[in-house]
Amino acid sequence: METFLILSVFVVAGLVKGLSGLGLPTLGIALLGLMLPPAEAAALIALPALLTNVWQGMRGGFLLPLLRRMAPLLAGIVLGTALGGLWSPDPHLARLVLAEALMLYAMLGLLDVVPDMPPGLEPWLGGPAGLMTGMVTAVTGVFVLPALPYLQALRLPPTQMIQALGISFTLSSAALAVSLASRGALALPQVGLSLAATLPAIAGMVLGGRLRPLIPLPIFRRVFFVCLFAVGVHLLLA
Repeated sequence: METFLILSVFVVAGLVKGLSGLGLPTLGIALLGLMLPPAEAAALIALPALLTNVWQGMRGGFLLPLLRRMAPLLAGIVLGTALGGLWSPDPHLARLVLAEALMLYAMLGLLDVVPDMPPGLEPWLGGPAGLMTGMVTAVTGVFVLPALPYLQALRLPPTQMIQALGISFTLSSAALAVSLASRGALALPQVGLSLAATLPAIAGMVLGGRLRPLIPLPIFRRVFFVCLFAVGVHLLLA
């Protein structure tokens, strides 16, 4: 029964990613966190997140220019994930950090906060944003903060933004997988279930892509962030 529920989570998370271009790791971690400790949830999400984001990051035609522009952010993500992996908080504390990260991300989305990038500071802010993102990733398995607000502040065209998210999430997924493996948290049973979860995640993405034209994006985003905030509150109080 638990395996069925876990695979169902990946269908739902894939559906959200197919609709919006993001959300598979965030929603997946949030829902899995209701059943599993954050470290186990992160181990299960690692491979589906990596494989789906590789596909997203390769599409768009701006791979090399975006890699050059995002280099400080990406380097910070790798370093931050490595440093965060050295800290092993107890599951209760990790759950609290995850709840707060989800609630903050949801509030930013509900308030439609899009920060402005001060002129000339983009290269200098990329490294610290990546470092903080990597550390949050290592502890919670969620890699949207503060990388997503940083990328939004760049005001990229939609196609480049989707590809930039895919690049950032791909590297975060890979760094998280390496960190988990180095700590022994990505053992063979988790790898097998994580690989199995990739298929329902892709099925959800395909379904989400087909439903995307039928659902107004502003309404979907609001419902998504409200649900995410509610999950964060539940984790905080559990």
